Amino acid sequence: MPKQKFQKYRINEIRLNLDETSEIIPKKIAGKLKISQNTIGSYEIVRQSIDARRKPKIQWVYTIDFFCSLKLNLPFAKERIYLPPKANLSKDKQIVIVGFGPCGIFAALTFAQMGYQPIVIERGKDVDARTKDVQSFWSEGKLNPDSNVQFGEGGAGAFSDGKLTTGINDMRIFKILSEFHCFGADEEILFKQKPHIGTDVLKTVVKRIREEIIRLGGKILFETKLIDFTVEGEKIKAIHLDQKGTHLTMSCDKLILAIGHSARDTFRQCLNHNVAMVQKPFSIGTRIQHPQNLINMDQYGDPNLAQKLGAAEYKLHAKSQSGRGVYTFCMCP
Repeated sequence: MPKQKFQKYRINEIRLNLDETSEIIPKKIAGKLKISQNTIGSYEIVRQSIDARRKPKIQWVYTIDFFCSLKLNLPFAKERIYLPPKANLSKDKQIVIVGFGPCGIFAALTFAQMGYQPIVIERGKDVDARTKDVQSFWSEGKLNPDSNVQFGEGGAGAFSDGKLTTGINDMRIFKILSEFHCFGADEEILFKQKPHIGTDVLKTVVKRIREEIIRLGGKILFETKLIDFTVEGEKIKAIHLDQKGTHLTMSCDKLILAIGHSARDTFRQCLNHNVAMVQKPFSIGTRIQHPQNLINMDQYGDPNLAQKLGAAEYKLHAKSQSGRGVYTFCMCP
């Protein structure tokens, strides 16, 4: 008999009651499509969310990629593996990345995975030493200008519970989540609607990514600040560094500034060198606190369900009379 050919499809709105487990997902898919469960092969959870709009009938809602031997009237599942574009750059060119927050971390990791040997410049300290400086500031008010909540390994988000909230739809998102999972984050971040890692786990993940970059040939220079750079024509030629009071000059073919929004001295250097810059809109926020039990009751109808479903969250958005958008962002239950 000829071997069955399986196609990979995507299906939405697979619903499970709270007393049902994900093991019955193939049965649910077969029931919804009115096909035999025997025609369904392996499956993968793409998205998991909670529908609590019909309380008390709260359900898990899934988007699933699955293999099936039948021809179905469903969209084929899109490939989620991200491959960076081929770089038209010789491997002996020196790539320097300034800043080791999220942007710098993944720029360095991606270049290292492509066979380059990037050098990362970070004015702050490694995440363990940085944690001590942050705790010293919180407990005693002692501020280290270059090692704090803003500066250091992991960037500003390292102390915000590892929230992975984004409002964009980009194929590279799964690449980021997959790398976090590969280096120690829980598998559930790959499919949860509102994934987060947690600060304690994030510190370990960041360290492991750093170790992988170094293993692949990259280099990380902590407590090293970019103070100037040399440009000839329109090409970067060298960067000038301050490493714990010692001046260093380093040749550089490609420079990535992954500096976040707080390295104002670097922005001034860019301005002095007539580097083109564009203003970016930003949002101003305020912190609101609610009793968690109140939110659990409002969202679930029964606060005890939080033990099974996790702490409840909410999201609101509106437009003011001036036309500006007002919205909630990044709840930390």
